[in-house]
This record gives sequence, C-alpha cells and structure tokens, in this order.
Amino acid sequence: MSLCKLTRDELEKRLKLAEEALTAIRRGEVDAIVGEKQPLALQAQWLREELEKAAMEWRTTFDAIPEGICIIDGEQRILRSNTALSSMFKKKNNEIIGRRCWEVIHGTNSPIESCPYLKMQESGCPECLELYENKRWLHHSVYPVTLNGSPDKKAVLIIKDISEHKKALAKQVETEAALNQAQKMESVARLAGGIAHDFNNMLSIIIGYGEMVEKNINPNDPLHDDVTEILKAAKKSADLTRQLLAFSRQQTVAPQVIELNKFITNSKNMIGRLIGEDIELKFTPGKGLWPVKIDPSQIDQILANLAVNGRDAITGVGTITIHTQNITIDKSIDNPPQGNQSGDFVLLLFRDSGSGMEKQILDRIFEPFFTTKEEGRGTGLGLSTIYGIMKQNEGFIHVASKLDRGTTFSLYFPRYLGKTEPETKEVTAIIRGGKETILLVDDEEQIQILYERLLKKYGYKVLSATHPEEAIEIGKTYAGKIDLLITDLIMPSMNGKQLHEKMAQITPGIKGLFMSGYMSEKVKQQGIQLEQVNFIQKPFRKEDLLNKIRQLIE
Repeated sequence: MSLCKLTRDELEKRLKLAEEALTAIRRGEVDAIVGEKQPLALQAQWLREELEKAAMEWRTTFDAIPEGICIIDGEQRILRSNTALSSMFKKKNNEIIGRRCWEVIHGTNSPIESCPYLKMQESGCPECLELYENKRWLHHSVYPVTLNGSPDKKAVLIIKDISEHKKALAKQVETEAALNQAQKMESVARLAGGIAHDFNNMLSIIIGYGEMVEKNINPNDPLHDDVTEILKAAKKSADLTRQLLAFSRQQTVAPQVIELNKFITNSKNMIGRLIGEDIELKFTPGKGLWPVKIDPSQIDQILANLAVNGRDAITGVGTITIHTQNITIDKSIDNPPQGNQSGDFVLLLFRDSGSGMEKQILDRIFEPFFTTKEEGRGTGLGLSTIYGIMKQNEGFIHVASKLDRGTTFSLYFPRYLGKTEPETKEVTAIIRGGKETILLVDDEEQIQILYERLLKKYGYKVLSATHPEEAIEIGKTYAGKIDLLITDLIMPSMNGKQLHEKMAQITPGIKGLFMSGYMSEKVKQQGIQLEQVNFIQKPFRKEDLLNKIRQLIE
C-alpha cells in the first residue's frame, strides 16, 4: 500500500513499530527482530523507501511548477523554494534559503510598504499584489499555512511573471480605444458628408444667381462690389465644404501617379510663404522613392494644412523638417504604426520644433472642428481633412508629440505598383453656347430653375424634369432630338446613370453629364465609377458647365 493512501491512525501505528525496530537495530538487539518481531525491520525499510519516494515526488512536482514558489516562516525567512523562483531572480538555491523574502524578491533591507504577507497576518486570509519592478510585472499571492486546523505563521508565496499578459491587456485597451475613435470619426464623417452635400446645393444657387447678377450690373455701380463680395464668400464656403468632403472621404478626386519628392520640391515656395521667414524649412528626400497614386490637389491640401499647423505651434524662430522614404511594414515588425496594415508604403514625415501637445489634445486632433487656436484663427478642419484624405487613398497617419519637443506627423501612402501614366494637361475651351436640346433633371427645384435659365441664356433649348420618371415621359413624348441629358447623380427612385441607360433606349445616341454635391459610398455600392462617366461637381462655375457641355456634344 502506498504511503499517501494510509489513514492517520495506520500511519502512526506503522511509525511506532518502525521506531521500535530502528531502536532495536541501533542497540544490536538482533533477537528483537527474530520471531514474531521480524516484520518490524522490514516495516522500517519499507517506511524509509516510501518516505524517500514521496520526498522525490514532492520535490519533482515542486520544481516542475512554472511559477516561483517558496515557503516562508513567521520572520519571512525562506525555508524552501523551487527552481522557477531561482530562475526568476537569477539566484542559486543556497543564495535564497534562509534569507528574508524581501531581500531576494525586492532587493530591499526591510519589507515593502504593501507587503502581502503582513496584510495576510492581519486579515488571516490570502492576499495578492501586482508590482512593477525591474521592467517587469510580477503577481504575488500569499496563502496562510494551517496545522491541525489552527493558523501557523508559515505561508506559501507564489510569484508569477505577468508582463506578457499586461502587454496584451494594454494592446487590447489601445485597440478598443482606436476602434471607438474610428467609429466616432466614421459617424462624424457621414454627418459631415451629408451636410456638405446639402450645403453645396445651396451654394450652387448662391453662386449661380450671383454670377448672373454680377454680369448684369455696371462695374461702376456700388452694388457690383457688394455682389462680388458675396461671390467671394460663397466660393470660400465652397472650399470649406471641400474640406468636409475630404474628411468624410466623399470628395470627388482625379488620382494621378506622382513622384512625391518632385511634388514637394515644387511646393517648397508655397510652404515657405505659409510658414514665414522666421521658420527654417528643411527637406531631405529619400532616394529611389516609389511612386504613389493620389489627386495632386490632395497633396497640396496635406502640405498646406501641415505647414499652417506647424507654423502656429512655433513661437518665434523654429524649424520644419520634411523627410520621405520607402518603408515596408509586415507582421514581424514590433508595434506597427497603425491598424496592422502591411505592405509597401511611401512615408512622409512632417516634423516641427513647436510647443508639442499633451495627450488629451493629441487624442482629439483629428476630430473635425476641434482646435486649440484662438477664435477666428482656424476652423478645426485642417487635420481632420488630412485624416480623410489618407483614408480615402487607403493610407494612414500617425502622430507623435511631447510638450516643448515638437510634433511629428507620419503619413503612409500605399506604393503604386501599376504602370506609370503620362501626365495630361487640361486645355481650357472658349466659353460659348449652342442650339442643341438638353434634358435637365434635378430633384432640387431651385437648382433646376437656375440651370435652366443659364442654359437658355446661352442659346440651348431646355426640357426640365424634377424626377427620373418625368424625364422618361418627356423622352417618350418629345418629337424632336434630345442631344444631352444633364442629371443629378443621386436621386430617390433611380440614380443618374440608370436614368441615362433608360433614356438611351428611348433616344439612341443621347449623351449624359452627371452632377452631384458629393461622391457617396452609396454611389460606389451601386457600381458607379466616376472615371467611367462624365461628371461635374457642385458647386461649379458657369464656365465649367458650358465648356463641359461643348466638349461632350462636339
């Protein structure tokens, strides 16, 4: 029978017999183990073997436990310890046994203030503590030892390294915070896109009628200057909506393959004018930079907004540094810049020597309309515009900043792997009208009336409809030829592209020009690609519309 399976009474009885046998052997009383007492010697030998076996099993098990374990007495001296504890604190067993636990674990000359053993002695219950020492997190658990049902001053101390757990937990918190921020930004983006769309419609009316009034007023008339100021304000507002659309990733863009170093070099004069003479501009271009595909106007927006942001952060003299380089991000990189995106990127670093930012501000800088500038000095859309542009182009942005140590923006543009496209130059056509027939469709009645007046003024015959079904009916009943369909892209019953397809069945050869205040995700889901259709974005100048019409018809 195994030692561990004996009852307490059986064990005490066998121990008593073994003690008698051992005593007799020591005295040389050989006769004592002869006859009926002969089994006593065998009992003693069995007991010794069982004790040695149990001790070996206990020691092996004790050392196999991955957590550091030690048994301490009432004076907090270490009586026993396992191999894991030795490895954890890089000490040999003889450097641990007999020493106070705080000397071995904390390297101090007295118990630490929050000592879990002392708390356990007060409460009589197990105590736990997490401590960050020597660049690692350790979890300490102390359990009291009881003998015969009564508490003893001895205790078992278990120490576990939880550094990796803490890192994973911090990463999880960081990921959740980033997800919450992304969801919040996405909600605001949708709101901003919707506002910009409606606002663009109103601006189209203001600019359209304003241009008509301005042309009909004598330049010497005092009202001419008033109308001019109204148009300036309207066009500035149009720029503001473009920033909202860039933030919400709904801006209509014309991407081109560009070489970022060349573009920044050509923009240095513009950046210099924005930051002023007191601030030194340094540009260190990376060698062999990969091409990127993006609308050049968006790069202008990024550089201008970063330049203004850097200028306002610097008091007096300072430096703004721009650096470019190729970078490959993969899963093997520790702490990837953002969102676990991998692949080849062109990195644009924009660093200023300004005042830097606190973490509370840093967490909010990409929120639209958030600004630390004085009233009237900023809209709070600059950095949110950059955020939207990077998202729209499948890149991302990271910012690092410390108080009085400046700020660094890191922008990651995806490497373009296709064929390099030749640069194209726009040719401005002479503004002129025509005598063709145009079917105009817009569900915003005021805009429809405005464009109808404009087109008629330049000689066109205009058929108007406020919804697609009315336009289709006009196409079926109109006896003459309809040369061009000008329609809003987003309408309740069907989109502009679907309307054009139906009109083409009714009036073969009819051309289509689509207009909208923004390019929404809904349009993309419907399979409309702007590069595949003739498109003009609201609000537009009358010259742009008239030139576009002539290009399509001719």
